[in-house]
Formats: sequence, structure tokens, C-alpha cells
Amino acid sequence: MDRKWPWAVAVMVVAVGILVAKQVSGPAAHEGRVLGSPRPAVLLFADPGEAESSCGCGQIIRLVRGAAKSGVPVREVAPGEDRETTRRYRVTVNPTVVLLDGAGNLVVRHEGEEPAVIEAIRADLKRLSEAQK
Repeated sequence: MDRKWPWAVAVMVVAVGILVAKQVSGPAAHEGRVLGSPRPAVLLFADPGEAESSCGCGQIIRLVRGAAKSGVPVREVAPGEDRETTRRYRVTVNPTVVLLDGAGNLVVRHEGEEPAVIEAIRADLKRLSEAQK
């Protein structure tokens, strides 16, 4: 029995190391990298069918897509498309815009399509776009 305990300890250390590594480096910890870049990124939760509408949701979709054209990493999530990401960021309202830092940490979130929300999104996206230049 004296010879078995070092092996048991080694197995436990490896198991704990694997669990810690998964928690630290999993996709939830690095959403920005999931988007393909360690730079600040934007998640847009909205119905893409509303992109051409004149409603606030359509304006927000076009703003975010415009930021993507200027180099900001953007990921769009349609309702019901990615339940894990929707749950992770506690999205209950469409549209929701989530801004992440380069490590994938939530910096700011905007919910809804009121004029004040649209202006706040416009200002944040402008800053991100200018930072890409």
C-alpha cells in the first residue's frame, strides 16, 4: 500500500490541473479569441431579418455591421441560435449589444432599441472603430 499512494497523489494533481486549465482557458473566458482576435469585440443578439427595417433594431444591426466593416471583430447571434452564449451573457431582450475587452470580459451591454440606447451604441462602436485604425 505504501507504493500506491504516490500514484494516487499524482493522478489527483493531474486531474485538478486539467480542471483548472479548462476553467481558465475555456471559450467563456476568451470570447474575444473565439471571435478570432484578442482585440475588443462585439456580440450582437438580434433577429437578422430586421436588418433592413426602419425600427431601432434594424438601426442597431446596421451600426454593428458597419463597425465590422471597419475592422471590429463582431459576432451575431440570432434568437435561439446559440443558447450557451445567450445564457452566459444573460440575454433576455433582443436586440442586445455586448462589448467585450480583449480577454473576453464584459465591458458594457446595451439592451433594447430606444433612441438613447442607439446613441450609446453608436458612440461605443465609433470609439472601437477608431481604435482599429
